Amino acid sequence: MHTPHAHRPRFRVLRTALALTTGVTLHLASAPLHAQIVTENAGVLSPQTPEFHEAFSFTRAALGDELSWTQQLIFSTDRSNEFQFLVPWIDREVDRPGGGLDFAGFGDATFRWKHALVRDDGVMQSTRWSTRVEFTAPTGDQDRTDGDTAIPPDLRISRGDWSFGAGGGYAMVDDRHRFAADLMFRHHTAHDDFQLGDSVELDLAYWFRISPTHFDDLERTTEVRGVLELLSSYSWASELHGTDADGDGGTVWIAPGLQVFPLDWLLFEGNVQLPIAQSLDDAFGDRHFGAVLGLRILF
Repeated sequence: MHTPHAHRPRFRVLRTALALTTGVTLHLASAPLHAQIVTENAGVLSPQTPEFHEAFSFTRAALGDELSWTQQLIFSTDRSNEFQFLVPWIDREVDRPGGGLDFAGFGDATFRWKHALVRDDGVMQSTRWSTRVEFTAPTGDQDRTDGDTAIPPDLRISRGDWSFGAGGGYAMVDDRHRFAADLMFRHHTAHDDFQLGDSVELDLAYWFRISPTHFDDLERTTEVRGVLELLSSYSWASELHGTDADGDGGTVWIAPGLQVFPLDWLLFEGNVQLPIAQSLDDAFGDRHFGAVLGLRILF
């Protein structure tokens, strides 16, 4: 005997699966692809979810320490253009012949514009390419002395110069796996007979969703991600009174970290950074280790 309602449970399962698949696809399409902690996103933030990012970073070196506290606002006007505004607070302690230095203050403000070139989203898969430009204005503290001790130009919180940067990024998502790459070049203008050397950064990141293994409920799922980053940079020598000064060389860091989304609008993240290669010749000397703790709020 045919029962008209015999297939309804199956239809409910199909409808549930379809809704979840659609939700995951929309989740990927609207996500900013936070596949990393330090490496810049290739994705553009959704216009519906501006983001506030607060990050503490610490670096210990042979001749000093640096602690920074950065406030960053990220928003977009459409699905192709994202804008970032950030201001750091910086505390430096450096051992030098004739007396150490210990000073702090607000750093220069940076404005960034990111433009999406490719955005190809599917079910649990996505590919993003983007380009980015930035400029940094001399808005920070420009103190030249710490008490009676002069602060060298390369160590000042703000040197009074402008900087300009350009680069691009790539991100790929395949279910629980994500990969990201970012390349950035920066140029500094001269100020008071000092010019910081140009620099280039290449960052790579691999991201793995530890939990959940699959999404059953997007709104009630705590997401945990493991992140592994390879952070590399190279700087050319600075110039003081028209002659080469210190500051040239590079560093490569390996940075394992963790991201936790307890809520769909809140992210906690942190990593430890360990140098695996370095040749940078500056006032801090060899780097020993670094760390980052961050908070992201989507509103």
